[in-house]
Amino acid sequence: MAEMVNHPQHYGGDTVYETIKVLEAWLSPEQFIGFCRGNAIKYQSRAGKKGPVLEDLAKAQFYVDYEADYRRRLGLGRVGEGRFDVTALETGSND
Repeated sequence: MAEMVNHPQHYGGDTVYETIKVLEAWLSPEQFIGFCRGNAIKYQSRAGKKGPVLEDLAKAQFYVDYEADYRRRLGLGRVGEGRFDVTALETGSND
């Protein structure tokens, strides 16, 4: 069975040209975090309506985990008032 959650082939597989990696390079941190959050919400809200429920929940978890890893790599631990807190970038501080 083809990998449908982590690095599916139809999104470029696990290569430098995988869609999520290209978007990470092209988007600002705020935009990329929004992309991850939006996809997590999308897969949670439609779980079981389009494909297997556990597959959709695994996809949602993939985006949650990817955002958490992205934040760790960039040292972005702060979220202020529901929006990305750019002061974490300016000061280098994080939670």
